Amino acid sequence: MLVKHRLELRFQRAHVQEPITCEMTRRFNSVMFNIDHLTVGVQSATMRLALVGKAVDVKAAKDYLKSLNVSLKVLSSGRCKDEFPDVPMRMFTEKSDQPTVERKLWLTFLGTQKRRPFLWEISRRFDVTFKITQSSTGAEVAIMSLVLWGAPAEVDAVVAYLREQGINVEFGQASLAMPFGPDE
Repeated sequence: MLVKHRLELRFQRAHVQEPITCEMTRRFNSVMFNIDHLTVGVQSATMRLALVGKAVDVKAAKDYLKSLNVSLKVLSSGRCKDEFPDVPMRMFTEKSDQPTVERKLWLTFLGTQKRRPFLWEISRRFDVTFKITQSSTGAEVAIMSLVLWGAPAEVDAVVAYLREQGINVEFGQASLAMPFGPDE
């Protein structure tokens, strides 16, 4: 039996720039997540997230989040009437000797695109790591800044995949080592 837990997570500055959702997918591959709402700033972030999976696996994912000292509030929990989506197969591109690259992407999701678990799909399909650096969610539009790093072919494959899904992708400039705002 599958369960669905809707959670509200509050991150403090120390966690805002960490790849938490990407890491959660790697640790709990039998739990699907989808971000319902996300507001990310330099100092804090609030995320409403749905976790779907077997009860024991969803509990383990929630315990992982709690272990990071992320403030977690359960908004709802219960049986999931839907079936677990097919876990996308990881798409491997040719391995290269090229160094890891990082790209800052600005993603624009329109209408029903916001309901698809694109970040979960990326973390399952591609050998990349990502972190969300900024986000704003409105009724019809969501805009997200994502820093993505991995082999050049993998990063390019993610961009191509997102565009194939109808998501507007624009490039920005950022460095993983670059601060995202003034220190206070």
